[in-house]
Amino acid sequence: MVLWDVVWVGFLGVVAGCAGPDGPIGVDGTDGADGASWNDEIGDVLHGDYTIQNNWDIAAIDGVTEITGDLYIEGSTLRTLEGLESLTTVGGDLDVYQCQELNSLAGLDNLTTVGEYFSIQFNYPLVSLDGLQNLTDVYRLDVYENVGITSISEMESLATVEDQVYVRYNDSLCQSEVDEWEATLDDSITVTSSNNDDGC
Repeated sequence: MVLWDVVWVGFLGVVAGCAGPDGPIGVDGTDGADGASWNDEIGDVLHGDYTIQNNWDIAAIDGVTEITGDLYIEGSTLRTLEGLESLTTVGGDLDVYQCQELNSLAGLDNLTTVGEYFSIQFNYPLVSLDGLQNLTDVYRLDVYENVGITSISEMESLATVEDQVYVRYNDSLCQSEVDEWEATLDDSITVTSSNNDDGC
């Protein structure tokens, strides 16, 4: 494959101006007349960091089960994360940050492991953590200032946290809900929670 007139960012980059041997690469990731997908070259494991801001970014890593570096889902206009169902492991940080239309984490349903810091912050339309039912292992988890979240109990499989879990400044999340969820976790997991809704 020949790539020109393209700024390459990390492992994958902006695709405007990309071309394969048989013609331009379409926004669906197909290359030339045979319709083969250029992301077939990635395989199951994406080495390095990756950023998702739109549906094309999700389509580009279709079938990837592991990202060895950090995964950034920041400032996107996505409403869900559907299309990431194959992803089970992020070796570095997973940052879901300031997604102004994201109302669901559906798509992360098979995610089990985040090797470093899992941060869910400033996603105002997000109403629950539905999609994280299979998350079992994380180094540190921070659920911070997601003003629409009303439920955290979806993380029912969380078993290992090396550092701590922080649940803070989620205005619509009842502190009693956080306390009930914390009671279901293993005693080895430390939860620090504050400035959620104490009035319900």
